[in-house]
Amino acid sequence: MFMFAYTSAVMICGVVFLALQTWMVQLVYIDHNTFPGAAEEYESVYIYTQPGGIATDVFSATIDILILGIQIWRLWVIYGATRYAIAVIVLPLLLFFCFSALEIVVIALEPSNAWGRIFAISMTLTVSQLAIEILVTALIIGRLLVVRRRHINTMGASETSKQYMGIVAMLIESYALESAWTLAILISEVLDNAPATAFFDDCDAAIEIIAYLLVIYRVSSGRGWNRQTEQQISSMQFQAGRTTHLTTSEIVA
Repeated sequence: MFMFAYTSAVMICGVVFLALQTWMVQLVYIDHNTFPGAAEEYESVYIYTQPGGIATDVFSATIDILILGIQIWRLWVIYGATRYAIAVIVLPLLLFFCFSALEIVVIALEPSNAWGRIFAISMTLTVSQLAIEILVTALIIGRLLVVRRRHINTMGASETSKQYMGIVAMLIESYALESAWTLAILISEVLDNAPATAFFDDCDAAIEIIAYLLVIYRVSSGRGWNRQTEQQISSMQFQAGRTTHLTTSEIVA
């Protein structure tokens, strides 16, 4: 029920954000395409002083926060059975709180047109988002690799190792797609490539939602990692080890 409500919230925010983006494109590039200084000047000066422009950023920030939050939750699920789960989750959680606070600051500053401060904070925002995503991605992949190696050493390659710990599973479970996309945004901003930045930034919400839905699909189809997965794998390994031990004992006898 929780995941249904969470997914519904993500999808609603995504649809509203898409509608607001469409409205912004029409307002800037069609209705005010003759504005002195070009349409981009109108966007930078006026668009974020209007309720629709502010709402666009609110929904964009909400999507960012929801998706990052669920990434950290997935990290907790994957590490939940380990004794160092809390230690692993602390840094991503602190970064997440900082990121959320920065999102609020940017939204609060935009009506004032303080673009110098907004740009600096936005860069910090992108870096912090990328830091969270790369950290979560690396930790999840690292954990799955450890479990995969242990499983293969005990039981050999099996359907279980492919299902929960295959390459595709690792990339989806770790939100690698979103990490790569955010990295592309940061690179385009550092290189001051406006068209590339606009493309990657405008598509970011869609990529976030796609990455999230891929994980949800795996979980709902029974192929995603959950709280019982490691226990089930450990039980299989124990049974395999016990069977091997019994077989060896019979041969010796």
